[in-house]
Order: sequence, then C-alpha cells, then structure tokens
Amino acid sequence: MNPSKKPNQPIKHHYLPQFYLRGFSPNQCAIFQIYKKKSLVVPGTVDSVGYLRNFHTNDIEGVKDPQFLEKSLAGLEGYQNTVLKEVQLHGIRAPETRRDLVDFLALMRMRIPAMKDHVDSSKQAVLMVQLRELERRGQLPSRPTGYEKALIAKNIVVEITNAECLRVMLKSAFDKDILKIFYQMRMTLYQAPFGESFVTSDQPVALYHADLQYRHRGAGPSTMGIQVSLPLTSRLLIQLDNCPGSHAELQATSDEVREFNRRTVVMAEKYIFTGDDPVRIAELAEQYRSWTAGFRHQIENRADGPYQTHKFIPVAPAS
Repeated sequence: MNPSKKPNQPIKHHYLPQFYLRGFSPNQCAIFQIYKKKSLVVPGTVDSVGYLRNFHTNDIEGVKDPQFLEKSLAGLEGYQNTVLKEVQLHGIRAPETRRDLVDFLALMRMRIPAMKDHVDSSKQAVLMVQLRELERRGQLPSRPTGYEKALIAKNIVVEITNAECLRVMLKSAFDKDILKIFYQMRMTLYQAPFGESFVTSDQPVALYHADLQYRHRGAGPSTMGIQVSLPLTSRLLIQLDNCPGSHAELQATSDEVREFNRRTVVMAEKYIFTGDDPVRIAELAEQYRSWTAGFRHQIENRADGPYQTHKFIPVAPAS
C-alpha cells in the first residue's frame, strides 16, 4: 500500500511551520504568497501555503510509520512556538532563549525544499560519476542480452529516496559543530518600526556578505563579515554576526527593514510570504527576480579522480 494513501496520515507537510507563518499574517490566517519569478501576488491562508505533499514522508519500503518525522516535527514546533512567544514578550536577554532561537534558525535553514533539492541533485551527481567511472574501467556486471544500450551509464536514471534526503537535511540542522559556531555569534533582535514589516520566504534564513569575492568562493557561518538573518514575525527579525560586542535589541530603521527584506527576497527560491503591502513586495521581487543565493555543488576532476565540492553562495550587496 502507498504510505500516502493510508487513512489518518498527514500528507500536507509544511516546510514552514504554520505557527511561524501566522506571525506574518495580520489576523493569524490570511497571508499573501508572491511568486518571485512572476512577481504574482496570490492571496491565501496560513494552512494553504508553505507546504508540499508528503515532503516529510519516509519512502523506504516496509517502514513502520512513514509519517513519523512529520509527527515528530509537530511536537518540536509546539515548543518552538513557545520560544517565539517568549521573544515577543521578553526579548533575547535570557541565554536559554538565544540558544533556542539558534536551534530554530539552524532547523529553518535546512528543512526547506531548496535544501532537499540540493541534497538530491548532489547525491545523484556523485552516483552518476561513480557509475561512469566503473563503466570506464569495465567493472560493471555484464548487461543482459538485448539491454546493452539501455543499460549504459548515460541512459541510467538515478533516484535518491526522500528518506535519505531528509536524513542529510536533519543531520545538517543538528550538526554540533555548526551549532557551536552559531552559539558563539553575536545576536541582534530587530523590531520593525510602525508602518514597516518584515517578510519571509521559502528559504527564510539569509546569509549575506558585503564582499563580492564571496559570491564566487562561497561563505559560511564562520566566515568573517558574514551576517545571518531570520525573520521571526512581521515585527521581529534576528541577525547573527561575528562582530565583537554584546547581544542587543534594536529598533530597525526603515532602510534596515528594506535591506533585510531584500535579502529575504534574494534567498527565495519560488515564494515570498507577507501579510502587508504585497504590491510593494512584488515590486521588490520583480527587481531581484534573477538574483539567487544558497547551496551549490559541482564535480571537479582531480589527479586522484572526481571530487565533489559544496559551497554556499551568500546574498550580495544591492547594486
């Protein structure tokens, strides 16, 4: 039986938690979804955006509960919701609150479709390179008669299971070394001024670097000069950086709100979400529709054989 057909199993899986999306809605329900490439504004509701069917489904044959991860995330999201409420009431003065926010940011950075696509395509690329190398060396099994052409490497389609993609995504989200870097960074909580609001997207965690050379080389949380931001609600946003100084809570200027929203728009793969002034955000999406940022991979041919490299291309300064 197809796991997605089992009764009472959730199949509408939100990669952006619904409690999180409510923070960008003026009434906890209505929200606008803006298509980045088309600058198209579509009105919706919190439960009708930010999801993909069976996004968290374990597709390994015979697994006891294919929806175990979706159900587990629901429990974790309940706690994360309380953390955001705590921030709205008391800010980030408490060390445990800052730590919880870092954990939330790390998960939001990895639990998205863009990351799943990256894992899927990079693993496919590695397997295809290995397959072709084995074929070149003549180390593949003999092909059955009549399938000689169909089973040459270039005609074989490699598929990565959803379960394997999810495993890598969650392993990356909870990587102790990455979390340690985030924990040591300075955190600033920005509040939007009256009449301004933050937006979010389908890739809500933005990494920004002011030096354009990092567009080519890539950058990460430990890169000096990096700024990592996550909108928490339409009113609040956190930024992590490696600058000296204490954690802070600041009133953002209108220019800062626009710049953070620009970074969020550039990071977006397909969708931007807002509860306020969608036309203005659509215009921003139109301006930056061809700008991209995020994880990239490539295969390099070295003396000792093919080698895969991964890097994160940060958001560049506005031109």
